[in-house]
Amino acid sequence: MRRVLKQLRSILLWRCVIAELLASSLYCFFATQMLFRLSRTLDKNIIVVQTQSTALSLGFLVMVLSHGFGVSHNAFIFPSITFGKCLMKKTGFLSSLLYFLFQMIGGVIGVALDHVINSRQLNAGEIFPRLNVTIGIGCVIEGILSLLFVLAVLSTHEKESGRYQITPSLVFGFGVAASFVMGHHQTGAILNPSIVFGVGIVHNHWPQFVWIYWVGPLIGGMLGGFLYVFLLYPPTEKEEKNSRMESEKESLYSISSTKDKSRKLDHYERNAALSYIIESNSQSYKNPVFEDDTKKT
Repeated sequence: MRRVLKQLRSILLWRCVIAELLASSLYCFFATQMLFRLSRTLDKNIIVVQTQSTALSLGFLVMVLSHGFGVSHNAFIFPSITFGKCLMKKTGFLSSLLYFLFQMIGGVIGVALDHVINSRQLNAGEIFPRLNVTIGIGCVIEGILSLLFVLAVLSTHEKESGRYQITPSLVFGFGVAASFVMGHHQTGAILNPSIVFGVGIVHNHWPQFVWIYWVGPLIGGMLGGFLYVFLLYPPTEKEEKNSRMESEKESLYSISSTKDKSRKLDHYERNAALSYIIESNSQSYKNPVFEDDTKKT
């Protein structure tokens, strides 16, 4: 409980949460307008071009928001990415929960801004298109589309590894654009439950198949985090050792007695020093320098 209260008093945490709220609000505001404009396109010859332009617009919007608000915490915007990062243990459970809650609030704010500025009452068909597949297949499609761009985004957020070779905002934006183009004809490719929640609260529209926009992306995000950690990029021995040492260090705060805390700290410092000596000796053993070679040179 003390640890939770300490995290809630952190200024950095609330800076990240407020940044997530602003990014989610702006995304839902502009995405609602784009989806409304796309739903009004009736000409079949133009709808393909309009779908592609909407996908590119959403992709560029995600690039700008991710780059602008991602200075502090990479700007998840999508709850599926929040779930994936939580399973990767890159964000704590409390931080992920706050991100998710404020993403939902951002969805309500974004749709409400669209309602106030444009003075229109949206119908269910103007945001949620008619499904061209069954509900079960639609849920699977939403999950697969979310899985694709979640895996791409999770890999680019690994700054500590050597795989961080491209700007995450570019991968994030193009991943959203590609997923929208591939899935719009079948399910509409909403991909973000924040928009669904905002439209439901502001305009009181809850279609029968609306749950696929919740279950599909969230399962896709969790599956992406699971595949990333346990199949594609499992942690190395050094990363496991660092995480183990960090967990031991954090456990010091849960000890109430000062004497026990000092004993635990001495034990932790001895283990850290011992692991450092073993690692340095192993590196020197890999590249030995013999006296005969030095004399010859």
